[in-house]
Amino acid sequence: MRLKLLGAGGGRLGSLAGLGRSGAGALALPGCLLYTRTGAAPHLTHDTLREVRGVPGVAHIALPALAEIHDVLEEYKEGAAKFMGLPDAVLYCSLHDPVTPCPSGYNTNKMVSLWGSSGRMEMTASKFMDIQRVIQPDWFQCISDGDTISGEAGRKRAKKSVDRSLSFLDICLQLQEKSPELQGSVMFGAIEGGDILEERLRSARETAKRPVGGFLLDGFQGSAMAKEIKLKLIASVTAELPEDKPRIIHGIGKPDEVLECIERGVDIFESFFPFQVTERGCALVFSYDCHPDPEATVLTQNGTQDLEKNGAQEDQEEVSKADPEITPFEISLKDKKYHDDFGPLLEGCSCYCCQRHTRAYVHHLLVTNELLAGVLLMMHNFQHYFGFFSAIRDALRDSKLDQLKELVFRQALQGPANVTLRHQFCDLKCVLYQSQNCASEPVDISKMLRFRMLAVHIITSMVTKTSQQMRLNVQTPPVTCTSDTKLYTIHGITKIATSKSATARLTTSPAHSPPGQGAANPGTYRSTWISS
Repeated sequence: MRLKLLGAGGGRLGSLAGLGRSGAGALALPGCLLYTRTGAAPHLTHDTLREVRGVPGVAHIALPALAEIHDVLEEYKEGAAKFMGLPDAVLYCSLHDPVTPCPSGYNTNKMVSLWGSSGRMEMTASKFMDIQRVIQPDWFQCISDGDTISGEAGRKRAKKSVDRSLSFLDICLQLQEKSPELQGSVMFGAIEGGDILEERLRSARETAKRPVGGFLLDGFQGSAMAKEIKLKLIASVTAELPEDKPRIIHGIGKPDEVLECIERGVDIFESFFPFQVTERGCALVFSYDCHPDPEATVLTQNGTQDLEKNGAQEDQEEVSKADPEITPFEISLKDKKYHDDFGPLLEGCSCYCCQRHTRAYVHHLLVTNELLAGVLLMMHNFQHYFGFFSAIRDALRDSKLDQLKELVFRQALQGPANVTLRHQFCDLKCVLYQSQNCASEPVDISKMLRFRMLAVHIITSMVTKTSQQMRLNVQTPPVTCTSDTKLYTIHGITKIATSKSATARLTTSPAHSPPGQGAANPGTYRSTWISS
C-alpha cells in the first residue's frame, strides 16, 4: 500500500495505490468505503450495484456479520471476499457496524463485546485474530476498547480504554507476524481516549510507534460529544500522526461533518449515511456543485425553491415530527404530497432511478411497502454520496473547498429542520413590504417598536437555532415590555398580551386617508388589536 499526497491545502488530496493482495486496487483521497451488510451492498445485488457510478474500490464489512459464520469461512479457506462474490474488491473489516447500536458496559481487560443478529459475542485478542485469519481481509481494524461515551466516561475510564487498546494492539501485532494468511493484510490501529485530550494524544503517539499500516479515529460517532470538542480532538490527533499513513474515521457521514473532518486531516470515511437515508424512505437532494454563485445554486436547485415545491410549512412540520432523524440534506418521499410529483428525485441527477422513475412512483412503492423502493433509493443515494466525494477532491484540486463548504453549510441551515423559522421570517418581510407600500396614518412609535421587537425575536430565534446546531453558546437577548403590553414566547411562538389578560395579535392593514386630505406618508403602520 502506497500513499501519495498531491497537496494538503485545506485537506489531504491524494491516492492510495497498491491495494489488495494483487496490488491492483486504488482509492482516491479523500474518499469513502462501500458500506455493506453481511457482505453485500444494502438492497442491491451485484448487478444493480454495477449501475451505480463512482463505487469505491474498497468494501467495508463489520466483524459481527462474519464472526457468526466463522466456522463456514474456516471450511471455505479462500477468504471472505471471494465467499461474498467480491473477489476483486479490497476488503476492510471493522470491529462494529456503524448503524448497529452497541450497548455500553460490556468490555473488560481481556475481551471486547460485539453485537450481531444473534446477540452479544465476547471477543478476546486471540479469538479476534483467529477470525481475521479465516476472513483474510486486506485491511482490518485492530480490536480496541472504544466504550467511552462522552459525558458519562471520566478521565479514569478514558485512560483505561487507551491502556486496553494498546495492550490488544501489541498482542494482535505479535499474532499477525505468526500468521501466514495475514501477511498481506494491513492492520489499522485505533485511537481511543474518549473526550479527554491528553488520553487521545497519548493513544495517537503510542499507536504511531507500532508498525501499523494506518490509523482509525474511533469514538466520534453519535451526538453525545459536543461538536467543538469533537473537532478539536480530531485536529489534535491527526497532528500527531505520520503523514505517510491513511486515517479512517468511524461514525461520521453527514456532508457538513465530512467536510469539517477533511479540513482536519481525515482521509477515509464510511458510507453508511446513504443507507440510513434510504431506510427512512428519503432521497439525498443536497447540491455539491461549486457554482460561482453558491446562493443561486442552492435556491435554484435544492434550496428554498425545492422546499417550497415539496410542500408547505405544515407538511414539513409533520415530517419532522414523524421522523426527527431526517437531516436537511434529504427529502422524505413517504409524504403524501409526492403522490402526483412526476419529476425525478433530483433534477439533473444521472442515476438509474432519476433517469427512469419519478418521485410519485417511488412514493407509491414506499406506501405499498414494495421492496423496489429500497433498491431505487439506495442506487440514487449511493451515487449521489459517491459523487459528493468526487466533488470534494475536485474542490481541493481547484482550491475551491471554501466555496463547497459554504454551499453545503448553507443547505444545512436551509433544510426542513429550519423551515418554520424561515416561513416566519418570510411572513414578517411580507408584512413589512405591504405596510411600507400603503397609505397610513401618522407613525405610532410605540407600535412600531413592538413590531420591531417581534422582528428581532424571530431573527434571534433563527440565530439561536443555528447556533444550537453548530454548538455555539448564543443567548437570545431579553425582550423588554411596556407597561400595558407584554411579549411572551411559548414553544418558540411569540405572542402579545395586554395587561387585561386578553391575548391579541399585531397586524397591519392598508390605512386610508381621511376625506379631503392627501395620502398619508408611506412607510408607516396601522395596528389592529383583536381580543381573544
